[in-house]
Amino acid sequence: MLKQFVRDNRFALVTLIVVVLARIGFDQWADGISAPPLDAPIAVSSGGGLDQRIRIRAPDRYGLELSFRADARGMDHLRGLVGDGGYDAQHKRIPSGVPIPVRWSLSEADSGKIVAQGDTETFGSSSWSSGEISRDFDRFGVPPGEYRFQARITRAVPEFAGIQAHMVARLHPKSAGSWQTSRVWEGRLLSFFLIDPGLVLLGLFLLWRAFALGRSRWRMRAQAQA
Repeated sequence: MLKQFVRDNRFALVTLIVVVLARIGFDQWADGISAPPLDAPIAVSSGGGLDQRIRIRAPDRYGLELSFRADARGMDHLRGLVGDGGYDAQHKRIPSGVPIPVRWSLSEADSGKIVAQGDTETFGSSSWSSGEISRDFDRFGVPPGEYRFQARITRAVPEFAGIQAHMVARLHPKSAGSWQTSRVWEGRLLSFFLIDPGLVLLGLFLLWRAFALGRSRWRMRAQAQA
């Protein structure tokens, strides 16, 4: 029965296998492109720093942000520390929350040449999620390659004692313009609206074919016994 099923549905089976493998390969590639190249803890309350080797995979602009996780005091307490995300008439962020001074630099891993840097007083919030609030503070764009990222909170901010903080470099495919990130965004839309439903329908079709073959075999045996 299995041999007959494979023989009768070989084109559909080959299509299913090829598309599933391509889907898995695309997901792995897309996750590598869109994953944050930097996501490291940093001590804000004591004026800590970080020094980390990172890999840039796409020639787009990356946003730098501080991400804070709420502690036992809850989101309202964290929101009071980080501040709001309002803008004035000139589209400049309105200062709010406890300011955090950040100095950072990005240098080529091999030569040590600095290709991007900044020194800023951060304030306000830029995004929220379950249990976390983020504050973006700068951007950079460099060619793909290996880099060394260094950053320091240049003044202790004791108000953030007990708050877990991470410094993150994040790529947003919707607003990026390289062919890599464009393919990530377009490929995920295509997968969601076309490829994934197609795989479900193809799987249901094969199940129906297997059921029909089994029922036919059962009828043939029943007739032979009669």
